[in-house]
Amino acid sequence: YLQARDKGRGVIYYTGHFGNWELMPMAQAANGYPASFVVRPLDNPFLDRWITSLRTCLGNKVLTSRKSLQEMMKTLKKGESLGILIDQNTSKKKGVFVDFFRKPACTTPIIALLALRYEAPILPVFIVRTGVDRHTVYIEKEVELQKTGDLKHDLKVNTAVLTRILETYIRQYPDHWFWVHNRWKTQP
Repeated sequence: YLQARDKGRGVIYYTGHFGNWELMPMAQAANGYPASFVVRPLDNPFLDRWITSLRTCLGNKVLTSRKSLQEMMKTLKKGESLGILIDQNTSKKKGVFVDFFRKPACTTPIIALLALRYEAPILPVFIVRTGVDRHTVYIEKEVELQKTGDLKHDLKVNTAVLTRILETYIRQYPDHWFWVHNRWKTQP
């Protein structure tokens, strides 16, 4: 993470609803490296305020998914860290179809798009429970992006790579993936 951060172009780290994903940005902030991360506001306003207070208590910033693109760009322009979850269904208009467990899944290309546009390093990050009260955070090496000059192609190929990395972790720790929505809802 520090090597990627020292490049001065911001860092995009991504994960899925995997392990205690909420704990990762808190651990990072507690170690002096707060980040901004994208969330969908919860439907219950009381619960949303409470969870937001927990997410931000150590200096992290919450970017709501409804207004986040401008804020994500500002975050990277300032050389700061940005966290995004990649395992959510999206619309055909906003997503690209990549294989996820051998089935087409409409996936946001925003991680690849921002990384290509701002030359920000992408780090896959996962948290694994290793005991009753213990977790280990795995920060994988920087993802090497394909840059052919064909943006549509590059977004799809790079998003597929990011999705495969998540799938690898889910296959290794299937009990760590917490997902109750239909990930494959949008189909080609």
